[in-house]
Amino acid sequence: MDPLYDQRMEMPVHELDGVDFFCNEPRRKAPPEPTVAAYFDSGLTQPELAGLVDRIVAGIAALLARTTTLPMALGHAEWRRADESGPWRQPWNTETRDAIIAGLRADQLEDAKIAFTAGEHDEHRLYFACEAYREPDHAPDASLTMSLFSMDLWARDGADAAADATLALLRDWAQPMRLRAAGVTYDRVRGRGPRSPWDLWYGTNHQVTAPQTAERVRGYFWANLLTAGQVARLGGLPRLRENASEHGLTVEPAGGDAVVLRAPGPVTAFDDDLLAACKQVLGPALIHRAYTLYQGYPLRIIPDPGTAFRKVPSGSPFPRLLAGQGPYADEVS
Repeated sequence: MDPLYDQRMEMPVHELDGVDFFCNEPRRKAPPEPTVAAYFDSGLTQPELAGLVDRIVAGIAALLARTTTLPMALGHAEWRRADESGPWRQPWNTETRDAIIAGLRADQLEDAKIAFTAGEHDEHRLYFACEAYREPDHAPDASLTMSLFSMDLWARDGADAAADATLALLRDWAQPMRLRAAGVTYDRVRGRGPRSPWDLWYGTNHQVTAPQTAERVRGYFWANLLTAGQVARLGGLPRLRENASEHGLTVEPAGGDAVVLRAPGPVTAFDDDLLAACKQVLGPALIHRAYTLYQGYPLRIIPDPGTAFRKVPSGSPFPRLLAGQGPYADEVS
């Protein structure tokens, strides 16, 4: 018998403001500072990506050289193969590089992280992370979900330059890495790997999103790289430009069939009104996913109507959550 049963509020799971409850739990640390992060999905096969590892590493090194004075260097890598246990963490060297490339060439890499680090205890980091979608019933395209995210690297006064440089890097990568979609944001996502704020909010991962990214996006950000599939779903380029302009956004060419839908101004000026505008414009291309419950630090998310709005009074126990109540609740997790 639950001794607190009669003290618990009762509500449909999708109505609970899980962020508010999480942040007000006793001894909870203050929310971390936001960081610049990028999320992107590639149509390359693993063997094709193997030939671009050195280009990826060089591009990230150049990005860091432009955006920080810290002595950043390749620190370590973590990776896991489908045919072996893991993951392993090894210092970055020729042997580590060759092992990751061999895993890609064999189409056996499950996930990998490459870390650029600085500081006495590697407290400043920039990660390149990649996860492979593995499902024999689907074609291998749109199989790689990737991200760039930092930990204690760019202070707020350097975030704008870092976001601009990251967007420039994604533009440069768009064609050789056969990017399907990408986004650059400024959010509390440190340590979350390839999962975007949208992924975290809706409780999804690349096994759900990877097969759909040729036509859809997994979030709405300060800058959004779109290719032919998303543009078509959004009504074609003329309609996209018109809709973006009506919402105070811009559409810029990005080479080939790619364009960038973005908010005007720097990433640190990307307010909630512009965030909502991006969600509205990209709505037809978002992957359909019913919201259930997110509990964590605040994310740059516009909640769906009727979700995440009921607060639990301070000091109250965790509420009794009802599953299957309303259109946004699938189950209690």
